[in-house]
Amino acid sequence: MSPEPEIRCHKLPSVGDDGVPSAGGLRGFAYNYVAMAKRSASFVDRNLKGTAPGDLPAEQSTEFKLFVNLKTAKELGITIPATIFARADGLIE
Repeated sequence: MSPEPEIRCHKLPSVGDDGVPSAGGLRGFAYNYVAMAKRSASFVDRNLKGTAPGDLPAEQSTEFKLFVNLKTAKELGITIPATIFARADGLIE
């Protein structure tokens, strides 16, 4: 496995996937991989019951996770609204 890339935000609010806040970025937004795995089980079940893979519909993820780095927000002088705190799946202090 390759090493994690160094992330430098130069006093800019960096946004990315769920790994960005733990590396010092402000916010991360990522797919809920657990929900995706659970949903994929229904496709496997339908395949095993005889449905051809080409007959299964394509789906997009509908569940996401939000992570906020409070230390970065404080350093940048950004006030995080209470609604974001309520929705966040993870807060990094």
